[in-house]
Amino acid sequence: MTTEMEILDEEHSREDIIFYPYPMTEGSDKLNMSVENRGGATVKIIRIWINDENYTLDENIQSMETRVLWNFTVELKNQTSYTVKLTTEKGTVFSSKAGTLYYLEGLWYTPSLGICIHITNLKGKYWVNVTREAELVGTYQTQGNDFGDLIMTFMLDLPGFYNATIKKFVVDEWINLPDTPIEDIEIKWPGPTPIVYVLADGKSILLP
Repeated sequence: MTTEMEILDEEHSREDIIFYPYPMTEGSDKLNMSVENRGGATVKIIRIWINDENYTLDENIQSMETRVLWNFTVELKNQTSYTVKLTTEKGTVFSSKAGTLYYLEGLWYTPSLGICIHITNLKGKYWVNVTREAELVGTYQTQGNDFGDLIMTFMLDLPGFYNATIKKFVVDEWINLPDTPIEDIEIKWPGPTPIVYVLADGKSILLP
């Protein structure tokens, strides 16, 4: 017989929220929250925590919906870190995907700027380069044939525009995946998506 606690645990496990806090401007005392519901059911957000301060909410985020929650005022203190969390009606607590924000000398900083590349794959060997203004800022190469999808994140130091070259090794040469290189991937800060997700199709190029 399923207990009430087991039912509650199952409901918690179904909630899948990704959110990023970001300032309205580089020196603003207001934070916004970009909230994405990746789960299969509506999630009600009832509270936002910024360090020890909490803000009561009543926001329903539909399945696969992304919404920006606006204007959470914070007390600005120089050389201070700000940890942001949210709580759902079912009691699940989610932490910011971008990690802790920092306020220093009148400006906000985030430790998490990046590009997350997801390659759909059955079997293959891949080589990925990320560049900014022709300068290589990140590279990844599999050592042998990988089975199943590949997901890799390149952490970046600066906002701006980046290019991603994604190749698959076939017979004796590296071949670009369809619709790659991917150019002008914009990383914005302040902004709701400090980490940009890129999907590449590795399944369409089959090994002999």
